Amino acid sequence: MNTSAPAAKKWHVVSKGYFYECGESTVIYFDRASGDTHLISDFAAYLVQRLDRESKPLDTTEIVELIRHEIETDNLQELSSTLPGILQELNNLDIVAPT
Repeated sequence: MNTSAPAAKKWHVVSKGYFYECGESTVIYFDRASGDTHLISDFAAYLVQRLDRESKPLDTTEIVELIRHEIETDNLQELSSTLPGILQELNNLDIVAPT
């Protein structure tokens, strides 16, 4: 019987696109491959841009460690619990994907 935990999803960008500032907390993302336009949060846009700069896919723990020094947050627990949902939403839009 194998009791080991399943491997954590590692995320990477699958669709390169353009970002256009829309408002204080939202960004327009134009997907060059599909021609689709999406309205995403400024934090989601930051995540896409940050993941795109990485040479390898990262799991959520690695992403939190990477960005915790770049963003202003007093609550790492909240960031850790919110991040999977944001990544899943970006996955639903075919912008990022797990490996």
